[in-house]
Amino acid sequence: MHGDFSRVTFDPARRFSAVLSQQGRVQLDAEINEQTAILLHYVRTLAADLMGPAAYPPSDDGLGGFGVDDYDGDTFTVAPGRMYVNGVLCECDGTDYWDQPDGWLDPGRESDRLPSEPFLVYLRVWERLVTAWEAPWIREVALGADGPDTTARSRVVWQVCVLPLGTGSPVPDMRSASRYLR
Repeated sequence: MHGDFSRVTFDPARRFSAVLSQQGRVQLDAEINEQTAILLHYVRTLAADLMGPAAYPPSDDGLGGFGVDDYDGDTFTVAPGRMYVNGVLCECDGTDYWDQPDGWLDPGRESDRLPSEPFLVYLRVWERLVTAWEAPWIREVALGADGPDTTARSRVVWQVCVLPLGTGSPVPDMRSASRYLR
């Protein structure tokens, strides 16, 4: 992530479990950010250890979060719900393949159309930095309209992708969640 951080100090190999503030000492962004990273590492590792590399809570319709349904050759729906990919929580309000929130697809572009042969549907997941430049509502209004920004946010981004299952197809990174669709 790119941002104005004094330094990034988290290293899981150091096995730190907490950052402890001392009385009368200067507080730096690096310590607060490391504590956040320690907690996220712990929670995501725990989730992946307990549920596996990809998991979703069951639902009454049997699809669960990010379940694929209503395939008509041109599109399919993605069911609302939650899914964990390597311990990272992904949430979907329900969408069409073409209208996913962080999608990049154009139904008019030949290379974006769904394949006619069987294909694998998988979920790409990552985090990205969001600053006050693109999300002005995170800026502290008490510092004035043109005041400095104070913090940034990290946002989980997901994209539903497809991969044809023809001969010689490359296999996606299996750390992604995947389901088959015919």
